[in-house]
Amino acid sequence: MPFIIEDGMLIKYIEEEGVTEVVIPDTVTSIKSKAFKRCYNITSVKLPNSVTHTGHGTFRLCTSLKKVELPDSIMMIGHGAFQECTALEEIVI
Repeated sequence: MPFIIEDGMLIKYIEEEGVTEVVIPDTVTSIKSKAFKRCYNITSVKLPNSVTHTGHGTFRLCTSLKKVELPDSIMMIGHGAFQECTALEEIVI
């Protein structure tokens, strides 16, 4: 399983070879700082309506990330969440 989740918080995403699109489970309510840091192969991420905030640098250095779908429930996006995401083209809320 590529997700390490504790008490509703996604602690870490472990990148899997060949996986480019990530859909976070609806059991997740928050995402820890740097949980996706250096996941070089993912191109899109979809957060469920259960997520209310992300930590600092959540997607830092995800250099292939092009699209992120954020739910209406999001209340806070941590500082530098998309820092050095050089391919990022679209954030959908």
